Formats: sequence, C-alpha cells, structure tokens
Amino acid sequence: MKISIKEKKELLGALSKVQGVAEKRTALQLLTNIYLHVGNDLLTIKATDLEISMETSLPVHVEETGGVTASAKNLFEIVKELPLEQEVEIASKDNHWIEINCGSSKFNIMGIAPENYPALPDASNCTFACLAPEALMQMIDRTLFAVSIDETRYHLNGVYLEKGDGNRFKMVATDTHRLVYCEKELFAETPDFLSKGIIIPRKGVQELRKLLDVNKKKLAVSLNGNHLIFKDGVTNLFIRLIEGIFPDYQGTIPKNNQNFIKMDTKGLIDSLKRVSLLANEKSRGVRLKFQGKKLKISTNNPDMGEAKESVNTSYEGDILEVSFNARYLMDSVSVIDSEQVLISLNNNDSDRMSPGVIQVPGSEDYLCVLMPMSL
Repeated sequence: MKISIKEKKELLGALSKVQGVAEKRTALQLLTNIYLHVGNDLLTIKATDLEISMETSLPVHVEETGGVTASAKNLFEIVKELPLEQEVEIASKDNHWIEINCGSSKFNIMGIAPENYPALPDASNCTFACLAPEALMQMIDRTLFAVSIDETRYHLNGVYLEKGDGNRFKMVATDTHRLVYCEKELFAETPDFLSKGIIIPRKGVQELRKLLDVNKKKLAVSLNGNHLIFKDGVTNLFIRLIEGIFPDYQGTIPKNNQNFIKMDTKGLIDSLKRVSLLANEKSRGVRLKFQGKKLKISTNNPDMGEAKESVNTSYEGDILEVSFNARYLMDSVSVIDSEQVLISLNNNDSDRMSPGVIQVPGSEDYLCVLMPMSL
C-alpha cells in the first residue's frame, strides 16, 4: 500500500472519527489498531471493539493498493502533530511496518497482519431511513448522563429507544437512582424496523453523539440483525444492541404529585454548585426546604462545615423538605433549555418523601424522576 494525501487535516478528520472506537484496554492488541485499506482512489479506515464498529473513507492519490493495520492512538497522535497544509505519504513496508512522511518528518511504526483484522457488519443491502439529527442530539444530551455504569445490570447499560405516538420516539435511561426520558419526532415516516423498543449501549451512543457533532444536517439509520447502523455520508457506525428487557419505566413515574414548584433554572443550578462544595464527597447530598416562596438549599458536613443558600420559587403551600444527590439534581436540570424548571413533589407521610419529578414547564418532551435520599 502506498498513498499520498494533499493536506493532513483531511486524514486527521477521518482518524478522529474512528480512533475513539478502537479498544484501549484489552489483551487483544489487534483491537487497539485501526485497519487502513486502499482501493478505487479511496482510503477506507475501520475500527472495532467487536461491539461498536466504524468505517469512513476519504479520497487519496493511490500509488499502490493494499491494507495495513496501525495503532489507533499512535497514528492519530502522529498525524495531529504533522506540519499543517503539507502532503502526507503513507506506505506499507516488510513485516507489516508502516512509513509516514510529511515535509521533513518521517515515522516508522509497527503494524499487525491486516488479514487477521475482524470483519465489520455489512451495510450494503440495508434499507436506510433519514432522521432528524438535531432532535436525536437533544434526546442523547438529555438522557445519556443517567445510563447505569453497573455492569451487573447490563440491560441498564444503555439508552432505551421506543416508538411513541405518531412519529415521535422516546429515549429512556436509568441507573435506578434516577430515570430520564426525552420524546421527539425523529422521522417524517417511522421505519418498520424500529417498531419495537431497542437498547443502545452507552459507548455506541457516545460515538453517535460525536458523529452528530461532525454533521448535524444529514443522518440515516438502519437495522441489520442485532446491529443498529447509522450512516453519515462516507461514514458508517455499527452498534451491537444490548439483548435484554428494559424495565417498565412508566410504572416508576409518580402520577399523583400534588406540589408543583417553578423556579429559575440557572439560579437553581448556580446555588446547587455552591452549596454542594461542602457536601459529603460520597453521598453529595443536599437538603431542600420549600417554604414561603423560597427554596432553602443546605448541607452540613462534619468534616468540612456547612453551607446554605436560598432561591425564589412559586411555591406557597405547606413546608416541604426533601434531600437529593446534588450532582444528580444538577445533571437533570442542566440539560433543560428553558429559563424555568418545574419540580413536583408529594408527601407520602411525615417521614418519607416520594420521588421528585423534574420537567420543563408547559412541555411533555422531557421528564426526570429523582429518588430522594436520607441525610
């Protein structure tokens, strides 16, 4: 294989897409590498960790076709530091070595036999449906933070995507301490292959979010067996879905909360940031007391001290007190693109509060259920 690329920024852009997919901690060294294949005046770059895969292409000047594998991290770091706006040459050598030339810079790095690189899923015969990238981006931003990282609960290690009413879809995530969902219209016409709910793993959603950052205007999706495939022009992202049953999240959403409190979104976030500086590092707990159109936020840490702050609210009812994990509460409020946030609570009895529900006033597109904690 021997190619030349006019400017490094074209190659760097392609490498930046795929290098996040390559496995970084694995005994199988081949999965830390990316596969570069040349043919038909195109360089195709592939990466996989066997669960998430990506391939992307860019035009190059081809002197010799073929394929090589190279360390994803090393190749990306080398290209990133090459001189700007200069031609880059890449050539394969004996024993799978790879030579990189750019201006006065020259590198030789070791590769692995390309014929052993895992095959990626096939997207050539798939039927794709165009979706709304901006809507999908909002759904991801409003749910990804609540995905469980507990690997023993594998069915919670991703976001759940299911069809709602009409062409609307719901994206749901929970780590059992909080549950969030966001609902948007994703398609002009809902594709048949998404008629059933699916669980998309966290890493796949993270890579999809990066892809959306690159291209916010055009994205298509398909389903091939147990792989969800996203197509962005010359880039394909393959995500192996999680096999399992997502819990009945509708049953965990409180239906009878009677106390509704509106307040300034930014004011609440800023106050939580300040008060939580002295919260217990493990529990991150803060106490919320609603009384007389004021929310008093406080924390008391025997090892560090105490902090108190108040925020104006719309609440005029009886005194309400509840404690939440400050980080969880900030996460759920910070994704709201509204000047005001609506929190609803309900006293079950004198000793216990029901879960809090966080929403955008006047909208049903976003909802977060937050479990209270004891302080």
